Amino acid sequence: MCKGARVWLGPHDTRLLGLVDLGGAPGPLGDGPAIDARTSWTTTLAGPTRKLRFPVLVFETRDEQVTTGSSRFRKEVTGTERHHDLVLVSLRQADERSPKLATLPTVDLYPSGGGTTTSYTLAKGARRGALDIVGSEQRHLDRDLACIRPDPVPVRYVLEQRRYVRKDELLRKGCH
Repeated sequence: MCKGARVWLGPHDTRLLGLVDLGGAPGPLGDGPAIDARTSWTTTLAGPTRKLRFPVLVFETRDEQVTTGSSRFRKEVTGTERHHDLVLVSLRQADERSPKLATLPTVDLYPSGGGTTTSYTLAKGARRGALDIVGSEQRHLDRDLACIRPDPVPVRYVLEQRRYVRKDELLRKGCH
């Protein structure tokens, strides 16, 4: 028998990126063909789905809007504000009551050009069981700053009590 649970992903544009096994081999997270989750009700996912130990659907939500904001030096800037997230939804029966495992930001950019972008992969962690999510977070500076772009910072998410929790020490530096 098949059961389902309703999961709120937000009012934004949503794409289903695919199915991953958090109990399987390390690999990319968030790569896959674009599928419109709101209209493609007959889409099937390719690959073996019966032998997955920890099956998770990966969705991408996108919120983009043209806005006017201020830069670091209080200049008025008009541009596109972008907020993209990866949302992980568990298909395990144990997570049936609350299947959303994580919302991972991939793009947080403001009209001034400042913000962050992050890419993620699945990696073996210190504990057995679910894979950790490892990311590389790149900070972007406002366009009117004359600074050197900072180096990417590693981030790690670990599964604790059926939710992914960020476990890193972000070392923020000022302008170089």
